[in-house]
Amino acid sequence: VGDWASAESLIERLIDHSERHFLGPYHAVGIGQKGELMLRRGDITGGIEHLRRSQATLYATRHRIMTTVFAMALAEGLAARNEADEALRTIDEAIGQIGDHGESFDMPEMLRVKADILAQSARATEAEALLLQSLAQSRRQCARGWELRGATSLARLWQRSGRRGDAQALLTPIVAQYQE
Repeated sequence: VGDWASAESLIERLIDHSERHFLGPYHAVGIGQKGELMLRRGDITGGIEHLRRSQATLYATRHRIMTTVFAMALAEGLAARNEADEALRTIDEAIGQIGDHGESFDMPEMLRVKADILAQSARATEAEALLLQSLAQSRRQCARGWELRGATSLARLWQRSGRRGDAQALLTPIVAQYQE
């Protein structure tokens, strides 16, 4: 909800508590969350460093909690720093973690992140295909938040290519579902 001060306070409590009680994986989660927060606040370099440190610890301890979530944030941070190739490698590795079944609760969001990176790299056709996949998966999961995020990314892509009417037609019924 954008309450960065409360988020920071809770994250620091998690980091402190997990460090004091030798809860290594939870400490790594706190470091990753701090990295995400840093990205949201505009500290791209610091955020990337924290996310990489978190991922390294989580992988080293074979504790996969939140690794895909942090990989998405890392990929977005790398893309913000115009490191599209590294961003794509990062998100592809996260998608690859899912395995042969291809289903994960956060797959719609991973596809959206990858599509946004592709769109930023002038690969609109590939981005559109992934966003359509993301929308289909989010609808199957009844994940309205991810549906809205995917639709917003697709609408932005369509608007840039002169399809303003299609973008509006996509977003209108989705936004109408929200009372907030």
